[in-house]
Amino acid sequence: MKKFNAYDGETVEEEKIAPLVEGVISTPIGEIKRLRTELNRRDTLGTIAVRIGIGRDYYRVPTGIYAVGNPTEDALVLVTANYKLTLDHVRRELEGLNMWILVIDTKGVNVWCAAGKGTFSTEEIIYQIKKCQLEKLVKHRQVILPQLGAPGVEAHQLKNYTGFRGVYGPVRASDIRVFLENNQVASKEMRRVTFTVKERLAVSVLEVASYIKYVSIMYILFFLLALIGGQKIIHSFITAFYNTLPYGGALVTGAFLTPLLLPYIPFRMFSVKGMVLGLILSNVVLRYPLVFHYVIDWPTLLGHGIALTTISAYLGLNFTGSSTYTSYSGVHKETIRVIPLMVVASIIATVLIVLGSLF
Repeated sequence: MKKFNAYDGETVEEEKIAPLVEGVISTPIGEIKRLRTELNRRDTLGTIAVRIGIGRDYYRVPTGIYAVGNPTEDALVLVTANYKLTLDHVRRELEGLNMWILVIDTKGVNVWCAAGKGTFSTEEIIYQIKKCQLEKLVKHRQVILPQLGAPGVEAHQLKNYTGFRGVYGPVRASDIRVFLENNQVASKEMRRVTFTVKERLAVSVLEVASYIKYVSIMYILFFLLALIGGQKIIHSFITAFYNTLPYGGALVTGAFLTPLLLPYIPFRMFSVKGMVLGLILSNVVLRYPLVFHYVIDWPTLLGHGIALTTISAYLGLNFTGSSTYTSYSGVHKETIRVIPLMVVASIIATVLIVLGSLF
């Protein structure tokens, strides 16, 4: 059942925030929901689902002001995104603390990506501060901002329009407690953005899950091509399986191996990194006719090789927006350079494969 929620001024599903709430506290601006800091099984299952792309576009919470512990008018205010996975990371680290959490509308996107897209912005923070009447809730005039949101925030404008000064906290939520204990001074380690193997692969899992459905579509297409080409049904099933298998390999190569080996693959452009691994995959696959066991002509083999390389390069390009190695301008420049080339390569590959299958 949908209800009107004063937290974001629009009709929202109350049940999205209800499982996170463990009561309310009375304040000068009314009752404010108190959030749990301990994550439960439902939170864990939700995280797993989002990591593999299930319900990702709807994994968000209502915006507004929330409490952790028993905050008073002296308690600090922490600003974060309304992406539930981000909020989960933040509230988990605040166990035993008394703080306010100001959740702003980032369209269900994490802080870093939202800052790049313009949704974690000065305007949105100003709007939420005024809407939630933050000046009546706390007597100080300061909010703690996530460092990764800095590209989208103009601190001087925030001060001018609200009277609240923005202080940048650490990169990682796990450092919040130490940051607060250190009088809100971040060490060099707290300011450093890492991009370890574990962090890179956390993104690649979602990429693999997002594109796995296209492998099934390709199986159906290869099955139909085999039937149209005159093969019997049972042989068409087998042919489609062998033809689809390398494309599953291209998915793994572009979305998993490219992030895994990112620092070790030569060239700066991510699409070229993916292309390098795609060429290696194509070379291995096409050297063994068993994979494309019905293929005997070189044009069709060439078509498959081009397609495999292009897929790997495209998936490598997709990863560039998730990296700490690139800037917005760099991503834009690479995209406009290589996408037209990928379109041309895909057309050539499709023509070669279809003609070879039919004739």
